[in-house]
Amino acid sequence: MVCRRAVGRPAVGSRAGRLRDTRRLLVRVRWISATAAAQTKAPAPAGYTTQQDAEHFEINVPNGWNRRGINESGQVRYTEGEFALTVVPGRDKVEGNPDPATYQKDKEPELAPYRSSTWSSVGDIKSTKVGNQLRVTGRYTWIDGNGRSVVARNFVVALGGSYHVVLVTGPLDQESKVTEAFEQATASYKTGG
Repeated sequence: MVCRRAVGRPAVGSRAGRLRDTRRLLVRVRWISATAAAQTKAPAPAGYTTQQDAEHFEINVPNGWNRRGINESGQVRYTEGEFALTVVPGRDKVEGNPDPATYQKDKEPELAPYRSSTWSSVGDIKSTKVGNQLRVTGRYTWIDGNGRSVVARNFVVALGGSYHVVLVTGPLDQESKVTEAFEQATASYKTGG
């Protein structure tokens, strides 16, 4: 019996053949792992729902908070009583080098009530760099037009040539609820383009 082998292919059972088969298996395992990872997301923590928003972002929102459609200011709002989670998914374009700190301090329309209040405070301004992204967070308080003391936690990041904002506001005497919602929202915020 004559045993023939295809030209250029290693013989079955040879070292080169086993190496080829091992490489194919590794490629297949990596593909399956990547596919499974893309399909498997960590569930939202208790008390939260992951929203796949029509405005091309994903975010964890407290259960029971109602979505308001995008308004004329380019904001998507989730509200419950005196609490609001406001997301601005890339309304304002970055001019020159991204500077989220200056944008937050001087230009961000969502903080206009803070800037115009007769009594206000700011603190906990933090800048962090994640990869090539500069992110800025801050804590703001002010008295609104109804005499209510408001606390806001704010997050700004430049993505795709635009500033993205996540802002949570609520009564100052319930700051812990504002902070918890803010931490969940900012940890989960992802833009889809």
